[in-house]
Amino acid sequence: VEEMYSKLAEAATCEYVHFFASDDFLEPTFYEKSIEQLERYPKASFPSTLTRTVDSEGIDLGFIKTPIVSLKPAYFSPDEVKYKLKQCGIWQMSCATVYRRETFENIGLLNSDFYRLRSFLDTFIILLLALKNGCIFIPEVLSVLRKGEASFSAKMAKNEKTHADIVNFFKELTVTRFSDIFPKEFVRDFERSFWGLHL
Repeated sequence: VEEMYSKLAEAATCEYVHFFASDDFLEPTFYEKSIEQLERYPKASFPSTLTRTVDSEGIDLGFIKTPIVSLKPAYFSPDEVKYKLKQCGIWQMSCATVYRRETFENIGLLNSDFYRLRSFLDTFIILLLALKNGCIFIPEVLSVLRKGEASFSAKMAKNEKTHADIVNFFKELTVTRFSDIFPKEFVRDFERSFWGLHL
């Protein structure tokens, strides 16, 4: 699953890309509103929207309580992203994100070793792109995530060795190759919270 990111990005020829799980779904205006914001803010790598969840039977489980960092659509510069991450935590959801395709080439995603992040690959890409180029927030619930014990991320979180490998490789990337992008305090705090997901 994780290696499909680079393969799909390499195969894509369009201006925008969206990586989407087969069991998730979108509100009808998701693409329209996402692309409208990308065209309005050409510096941004992506917009992200709010997300709600459903169970395996499709029963609504409610809005995912990610931070609402603006009450209207807004672009945040890299410095503003750093501040918002420190104050609010992560608000971007991969299922609710449309990317500029060229940004993957700029971060070296194609033919990289990022796939070692496994189920955390999408979140790492979101953080890296937001901290490099800035991102947009759309305060509307436009994507729907299906939760279940059989999901890829759920399986990864239950495997102690895999979980440890992901955390350690994330730390390696952020304190070496991308140390000029990721704030040290964010890496420290996020590592603690990531371990807490498993304990």
